[in-house]
Amino acid sequence: MTAAPGGPQPISTRYGLTYDIPADWTNDYRSIAGWSNKDDRASFGAIGHFGEGYCSENDGAQLAISGAAGSRDLDLLAVASKEIRAVEWIFDDDAGTLPTVEYAEPVWFEVAGRPTLRPRHGHPAGQRV
Repeated sequence: MTAAPGGPQPISTRYGLTYDIPADWTNDYRSIAGWSNKDDRASFGAIGHFGEGYCSENDGAQLAISGAAGSRDLDLLAVASKEIRAVEWIFDDDAGTLPTVEYAEPVWFEVAGRPTLRPRHGHPAGQRV
């Protein structure tokens, strides 16, 4: 897919859908990103990211990342709630201090006549750099 110079970049997902990222982000649509700990794991495909190299102490640090996840579970709200709350353990520190995250109501819409939703939250505050 191509985008107009300076315009949003579309990212194709394996689900046959696309979403847009800002023009100055890296479009890494063939990549996946994932995190895990002893209790949980989270993975996302069709990655967009921004702010590589902003932290000299963490070689893989980025300021922002986007991606798409999917599930066969029929309870969309439960799946989305679990996925969005992963930010709490992904961005905790080694002492178990959780980030401060503001959650918002999800946005419901339809794709090909089927319900779906986009969970929403603000940026985690107080992250380690």
